[in-house]
Amino acid sequence: MLLNRIECFVARYGSGLASRGSRAQLLALARAMQNLGYNHDDWSFPREVADELRRRPGDTDSSKTDGDS
Repeated sequence: MLLNRIECFVARYGSGLASRGSRAQLLALARAMQNLGYNHDDWSFPREVADELRRRPGDTDSSKTDGDS
């Protein structure tokens, strides 16, 4: 099957397929799709990729700051 040979792809919800690839590959694909005008909410990205896409450039992760400064 062709899909077994593809290293990275993202599936649509309801397609019966699962997205496949490393976090970095999927994030790069998601950003490229976003630049082309695709709505990432229509696609089945893993949670950590979807969370990264929703994060704004100035946002920081409060769990990574120690609060001592």
